[in-house]
Amino acid sequence: MKAAMMSVLAAVSSVSAMELNQWSGKSLVKLNLNTAEEQVRFAQLADKFDLDVWNRNIDTATGASTVEVVSDIHLDTFQQEVVTPDLETYFADFFATEPVCNNDPLYCIGNATKSGTDSFYENYQRLDTIFAKMEAIDTSSELVDSFSIGTSFEGRDIRGFKITGASGFGGDKKIAVYNCGIHAREWIPPAFCVYAIETLAAEYGNVPEITSLLDEFEVHTIPIANPDGYEYSHTTNNNWRKSRKPNAGSSAMGTDLNRNFEFQWGTGGSSDQPSSDSYKGAAPFDNLESKALADYWDSLSPRAVVQMDIHATGNMWMYPMGYKPRSQCLTDPRGCGVDNEDDFDAHETCGQASRSAIADVNGFDFAVGPITWIIYQASGSTCDHAYGVSGIRWAYAIEVRGPGFQPNPSQIVLSNTELYAGIVAQMRCIVDY
Repeated sequence: MKAAMMSVLAAVSSVSAMELNQWSGKSLVKLNLNTAEEQVRFAQLADKFDLDVWNRNIDTATGASTVEVVSDIHLDTFQQEVVTPDLETYFADFFATEPVCNNDPLYCIGNATKSGTDSFYENYQRLDTIFAKMEAIDTSSELVDSFSIGTSFEGRDIRGFKITGASGFGGDKKIAVYNCGIHAREWIPPAFCVYAIETLAAEYGNVPEITSLLDEFEVHTIPIANPDGYEYSHTTNNNWRKSRKPNAGSSAMGTDLNRNFEFQWGTGGSSDQPSSDSYKGAAPFDNLESKALADYWDSLSPRAVVQMDIHATGNMWMYPMGYKPRSQCLTDPRGCGVDNEDDFDAHETCGQASRSAIADVNGFDFAVGPITWIIYQASGSTCDHAYGVSGIRWAYAIEVRGPGFQPNPSQIVLSNTELYAGIVAQMRCIVDY
């Protein structure tokens, strides 16, 4: 998250010293991991000491990677370059910037001359504004319908909306499900989960490819899968990642919802410490939000063919199995992929189709491969559970453009347009597969 590329905050006009002291004395550093030994050693340290990794880029040809991580004494043996020397000062400036939309839903969703170009996409929006935008899209299109998959720990609605062609929902149509915002601090993905439905509605009947795909597919999106954490990240701590459910016997709050799913829960790449950002919870599905997502996927069986969990940051297009350790794929990504060879090839083929389509939009390149091969081990994840339990053949977890979790708002539209091309290519690949 480089200083020149950080975003305007959407909702908070000031932050107290208490709220910023988490960053005191910390910097953002880039590590060069050029050998397999360095990759394994870093993965072990990241897991053991819960290092705060913000970004990772991998050269899939050589296996070398660069990692941006908050400075820590355990990193002293790695070659490193300082990216942002003083994160406390950096975020003080970050929070002092005036928002564009001022949290006025009517301003943020009004006066659009083209789908996806109104002021809603000029900045990061609060939960109520996102819900208002979703309602406006639902009201304006007969193709769109809204739904709720449940409520969060603090009682907030976990809302979604969906679209299909003129023949309506149901029947034997395939279903593609996209969820955003499961990690609270990753503010750029939720805009896409709104943009996708809005743009599909605008293009149906006008763009032949979209018309054809929506006559075969239902597309469902859940823009904010972690509403409590998302709001907390806007009001109190912009680096908050987890849910807001208290943990018994600990003063530390929250669970990493993307480590709380049942499949291979707690088998590596997660933490049993409640203070950790990757805390897996006391038991699988002991958070309402993760259970609601899994139940929703199951309710769509057997028609759901795509589930994609959208994160920031690092331009990665990943697929299962995240629970497998790095030692299984030091030289071959198949060692960390799904065991079924046909399904491995299906993930890779359609992942590469999305990668190519994305590159054609803005020239931005995504790395494609199994989670552990591309980034790090992560068990109890959405991606693994969707494939391993819910039976969804194409399960992905992607990391969109940055830099950082909250890049400059000018990146929002660029991210939206390239990801839109990526999911269109994905659905076309599935139809043709």
